[in-house]
Amino acid sequence: MKVNISRILPEKGASMDIDLSEPLQPLQPDAPSRQDGLDGELRYAEPVRVVATADNSGKCIVVRGRVGTKIEATCHRCLERFSREISAPFEEEYFRKGEKPRHTGVEEEQAPSESEGPDLRYFHGDEIDLAPAVGEALSLALPIKLLCREDCRGLCPHCGTNLNEKQCDCQIETPDPRMAVLKDLWREKRD
Repeated sequence: MKVNISRILPEKGASMDIDLSEPLQPLQPDAPSRQDGLDGELRYAEPVRVVATADNSGKCIVVRGRVGTKIEATCHRCLERFSREISAPFEEEYFRKGEKPRHTGVEEEQAPSESEGPDLRYFHGDEIDLAPAVGEALSLALPIKLLCREDCRGLCPHCGTNLNEKQCDCQIETPDPRMAVLKDLWREKRD
């Protein structure tokens, strides 16, 4: 997801619009195996769209905009596959790296070094790679628990029936923990 910024580099204050739509790699390509059994449940169902503006501030290139796509995932309650649109705002600063100033608006001596900020984003030449920032923005837009819908009822803990589709016949008894001692006494007396 690379953007050519050569037309805004020569002039401080220059700006350009960005409108891209490209497929990206899966959200968790190298994630370790999860203990909940939901390995690899998340993927992009369509290309990721970025609508943004790149501005030459003189010190760096500032990219502000919005990113959106459709994801496919597994519901954490009922284990059914579902898809959902997600979008998120993002803003990143990109500093020139490893080049001598070329009479451009972005000056080398103003850019921070890697030792000053390992989390800073850098660009080489005339291109900025938006993919890492876009991937992070989408990851941050995801909820902690992925649900097919807000009122998902999940699976029956006894028989495994999907409670969104039908009600099972299981009798789920939720005893009051304060009465557990009395229940044990009642069992002892019965035996």
